[in-house]
Amino acid sequence: MNVRPIQEPCIDMTSRALRSARPRTVTTPATDADREFEAMMYAFAPHGSMTSGDELLRTVRLAGDVPISAIARPIAMRHVVSITHRGALLLPNFQFEPGTLRVLSSVDKVLRVLRTLHDDWNTALWFALPLASLGGFRPVDLLAQRADDVYTAARDAWFRDR
Repeated sequence: MNVRPIQEPCIDMTSRALRSARPRTVTTPATDADREFEAMMYAFAPHGSMTSGDELLRTVRLAGDVPISAIARPIAMRHVVSITHRGALLLPNFQFEPGTLRVLSSVDKVLRVLRTLHDDWNTALWFALPLASLGGFRPVDLLAQRADDVYTAARDAWFRDR
């Protein structure tokens, strides 16, 4: 069997010269908050990602049958997972029943434990990071099938970290 080496594509010297002549932008290294935000976006993406507070308000207004206070009160009372990133309020969609703005009972149960331990950011991050107590899975990925295990992991964190 003859194995032929992969040949690199021919590079046009003109395009190489043009690329090197472009002004280069200096990027600052990502902060811990930026890396954590990326982790949350990655984890929440399969579960509907996140919705901005403004988007959520538009949805409530368009629905017409849901008073704005029905979502504003839970946000203010910290009964939902929410974060503020770069001045924008964001709410992960995994916590809402599909097609409604009702918080899943499994999320509410876990939040009652986590809110005593973490601020809003770290609560959201807890849902997004793999946990050893969940076999390396992220809580957000197990909520639908193993809500009791997620609650137990939150309760264990409370006993360990308080």
